[in-house]
Amino acid sequence: MGLFNYPCLVYGGVRGIQNYWSAQDFEGTGLPKITLANALKRAKAENKPIIAELSATWCGTCRNMDRKVFSDPQVKQFLTEQALCARIDEKDAEAEHFTQIYDAQGYPTIVLLNTQGELQRYLPLTYEPEEFLQAVKSETVKKE
Repeated sequence: MGLFNYPCLVYGGVRGIQNYWSAQDFEGTGLPKITLANALKRAKAENKPIIAELSATWCGTCRNMDRKVFSDPQVKQFLTEQALCARIDEKDAEAEHFTQIYDAQGYPTIVLLNTQGELQRYLPLTYEPEEFLQAVKSETVKKE
């Protein structure tokens, strides 16, 4: 094996580990993986706002949000009962569209959308579940 192959093997191994950790962290939230297109259809029918997150498997902040915020029982309850949570991974077909429409500047980008898919606000990147819920609830009360 040539010297050039070692960095490729290391890179591939690191990416594989990142994908695994990311999948484990999202699975730990207990939230279903809903596409943005599906969430938009359901939002109209169910009259619920959408929390949409642009995420990446290599993004440590994204994984921390999963572990500390999206896995919190109160956040999960809100996201399953009073809103829809769409997850857009950087590799998903919807990622480029999401980035353009909602002017995503990095990972994660978390937005609150109304039932029509219109941007209501960018949500804070916080590891505090109460702060996240307060931001979501204050806006959904005003807009929805």
